[in-house]
Amino acid sequence: MEFNQVVRTKIRNIFKKRKEGDSFVEKFLKTIRIYAVIVFPFIIIAAFLETYIADMILNLFQ
Repeated sequence: MEFNQVVRTKIRNIFKKRKEGDSFVEKFLKTIRIYAVIVFPFIIIAAFLETYIADMILNLFQ
């Protein structure tokens, strides 16, 4: 019984945790960093693949 209560408490605390003091500016800057590090490089890679690799594949079939 006690083990179940400990597990429930731990799970509840995971979802309850709220970072105090995170301002809108800090959250906005974190979002921009994630976008710059993860999303933007994928957009560049996708544009490169669409432009050059698609033309190479098309030329193979002609």
